[in-house]
Amino acid sequence: MLIDDAMFVVVDTETTGLRSGVCRIIEIAGVKAQRGKVIDQFQALINPEQPIPRHITRLTGIKAHMVECAPTARTVLTDFVAFVGDAVVVMHNARFDTSFINTELSRAGLRPLKNQTLCTVRLARRLLRGLPSKSLRSLKAFYGIDMGRAHRALEDATATFEVLMHLVARVRAEHRLRTVEELVRFQRQTYRKTGTTPKAIKALRKTVLPSVPAGPGVYFFRDQSDRLLYIGKAKNLSRRIGSYFVGIEGKNHQTRRLVHAVRRIEWTLTKTELAAILLEHRLRKEHQPSYNRADRGAHTKRFAALPFLRIGTQAADRRVTVVRHVRDDGAEYYGPFSDRQMAQTITKAFFSVYGEQRTEDQFASLRAAHLGGRLTAHGLDEVRAFLNAPREEILSCLHEKMKAASDELAFERAAELRDWIGRLGAMRRKRFVTGTDIYDRNVVVVVPQATAVEVYMVRFGLLVDEVVAAAPPEAADKACIQQRLTQHYTTCAARPQRYAVHQSDEIWLLSLWLHQKESSATIIPWGSAADPMAFAQAVAAAMNGP
Repeated sequence: MLIDDAMFVVVDTETTGLRSGVCRIIEIAGVKAQRGKVIDQFQALINPEQPIPRHITRLTGIKAHMVECAPTARTVLTDFVAFVGDAVVVMHNARFDTSFINTELSRAGLRPLKNQTLCTVRLARRLLRGLPSKSLRSLKAFYGIDMGRAHRALEDATATFEVLMHLVARVRAEHRLRTVEELVRFQRQTYRKTGTTPKAIKALRKTVLPSVPAGPGVYFFRDQSDRLLYIGKAKNLSRRIGSYFVGIEGKNHQTRRLVHAVRRIEWTLTKTELAAILLEHRLRKEHQPSYNRADRGAHTKRFAALPFLRIGTQAADRRVTVVRHVRDDGAEYYGPFSDRQMAQTITKAFFSVYGEQRTEDQFASLRAAHLGGRLTAHGLDEVRAFLNAPREEILSCLHEKMKAASDELAFERAAELRDWIGRLGAMRRKRFVTGTDIYDRNVVVVVPQATAVEVYMVRFGLLVDEVVAAAPPEAADKACIQQRLTQHYTTCAARPQRYAVHQSDEIWLLSLWLHQKESSATIIPWGSAADPMAFAQAVAAAMNGP
């Protein structure tokens, strides 16, 4: 019988325990389906004629008073057998449910079920060998199924039906099965026959994976036509690339398709994980491989120029605006921000409190290259202070405005102000990301590792150099870093006149990385008035550890 023509009844039971000869059924449910659609269902509580253990009540929510007036198994199963008819019976762990149902049928003097039976646990073991657990809960999570309460018969039967549809689709695509008889035989096949690994993957495992180095870097997957499929980064290339080719059956559909298409693997080693992050982003933006799903629509979203906050510091240019590009024009630039809405919200909040003319028409669109308006002299000082260090004045003003709007029943305005407060609070929590003027981001970042110490040199918000030294550093390492510090900081480095889009991306990624390393990294700022000797000693002290 073709799978499309078959009638399926997906069955689940709830019982008073695990032993079918001693314990009894307290609930049974069935979902009847054909051609992928549910056409009928059956559900009934059963009086087990014995107490329900407390742990079963906690698990299922079924209490004694719920079943004391329910019919016995003989009455319910008579109706249930009629409901099933000649359909193919599907269960999750069929051995367990079948043993209980047939024991109750035998106790009632009725014939046991003789229907063709499919077990979704057996199918999952053969199709999803890489998935650690084949429980219904794990399969629901794997396929993104949300079917309400667990351990109630009808909900679990419905969820099992959804799992069955996914498994049938997969067995059709990968094993070309078309009939119920083939499906029943498939679930009983040995793992050796159902888990055949493609020759191309075997070849990669044997010839390529052993040679992948264990350091940080960027890797590239290519197909048989040498087309670039995917670009990724890794702290440990060997472990990361190898993870794609282990437990393939348990990975999501997109990853399985990628792995089966790979014929060649390349990689580029980098000194550090940060270098891998920056290189991967640049190459993904340049090539936009088909399997880098996050990059879809990249030309308009992910890889568009990020917005910055521009603060004019001169009396004639006392404005807060949102811009796409940073220029060396005497203003201060903060950011970049992850999206336009974030930058717009913060600009509106500043202008609402400190703007000279606080009218809504001041907010021009971002397409016009700015959003916002002139600030008062006091407001300019407060905004700059807030951006560079924690200050409460603007938040206090916004809280007062929110309370006043709420008292006036202007709840939409109050909600808007609450959103502004939240965004400003998030900005304060991520000061490594947006809390310093771009041209003042001149720091050395020291990050200790297990057997080494990484030193990053940042000038005008951009990574200009990186050194990986032994831990504790040797004399040669210290001399090398001293020479690099002199080269990048004590000489008169030219300020960028304009930041290109790829440099804005780099500033953003570097800032996010610094925020993630906040607890472990030591950041030594450099100012034009800093003493070079004291600066070098501070870096050396950070390299030596606490």
